[in-house]
Amino acid sequence: AQAPPVPAPIPIPVPEPPPDPQAREQARGAVIKAREVKQIANNEKPKPSRLSDRDKEALGRLATKPQKVRFLMSRGLSVEEVARELDIGKGEILLIADLDKT
Repeated sequence: AQAPPVPAPIPIPVPEPPPDPQAREQARGAVIKAREVKQIANNEKPKPSRLSDRDKEALGRLATKPQKVRFLMSRGLSVEEVARELDIGKGEILLIADLDKT
């Protein structure tokens, strides 16, 4: 009698190392800078943030996008202002807000 064939081993995914926070912050800064250049080219004035320095500091301590969205919404910022502040789409903000309602 022959032994049944041995199945091939299942590959285990190797997690990628977490992104370097400094590199991520540099990339975010480049995106913000590009937006400012575009506004200047279109003769638009960058809209100032309505957040106080204390609020900005508190925002920096939050870890996740949903936490940041909830925090900014609790401060009375509109969906557009939150999108601009966090550099994410309005749809993502609306989704997070809708999930909180359930």
